[in-house]
Amino acid sequence: MEDRLYCYPNTTVLKNKYGIKDSKLLEELELDSVGSRMLSIMSEPSKIKSESLQSMLNEVHFNLFNHLYDWAGQYRTIDFFKAERVLSGASVQYAKATDINKRLIDLDKRASDEDWEHPECEMVCDILTTMWEIHPFREGNTRSCLLTIWLLLLKNGIEFNLDLIHKNPFYVRDSLVMYSYGEKQYLFRIISDALEDHTFSYDDYIQGNSEKYKISKEEYQAFKTKYHIQKHFDENE
Repeated sequence: MEDRLYCYPNTTVLKNKYGIKDSKLLEELELDSVGSRMLSIMSEPSKIKSESLQSMLNEVHFNLFNHLYDWAGQYRTIDFFKAERVLSGASVQYAKATDINKRLIDLDKRASDEDWEHPECEMVCDILTTMWEIHPFREGNTRSCLLTIWLLLLKNGIEFNLDLIHKNPFYVRDSLVMYSYGEKQYLFRIISDALEDHTFSYDDYIQGNSEKYKISKEEYQAFKTKYHIQKHFDENE
């Protein structure tokens, strides 16, 4: 599906403040610059002034992406899909653009009723995945959602090893998708460790080097087989 609103004509490159039309160059710039901004917020969380989940998420996204995109911190105005390898190229059903604000308001109310001082792993996973499924922004949702969860926990004095999450991005992405379809054990595994264990070895910080955060080919295939109908559904949209 061509995205004429957010992308340059006849490309999948997002319109950006630098006028970059090379996808690899933009990706490299985004990874480096947004990564630096995430570290800056993590070293000085007081930069984010918001208290509620919805306003915090918006402020986080703006701070991470405002140097690149005019729409940083603003909800997307189109419906879109992203191919997921664990769904054989199909997409999670993200919120329709017209439903984003309402769904975030509902999630905000739900989050305000949770016990963030003594969080259960399942609660954190549920809030994180629900926020991620809404996918309110055109780009940068996963990073913004993860940083928002970290800030919500930190506000209540709860340590959360966000570095562990950052070093296993493919596992986390696949786990979020699989959690959306009821396969919760993979996200539980890494979120539980991030909440409880702060003594990871060096190997745990090397992307793809930790066997603990890998999903076997057999597990992938079983999931793809179980949810193959999802791709047919998306193709008819």
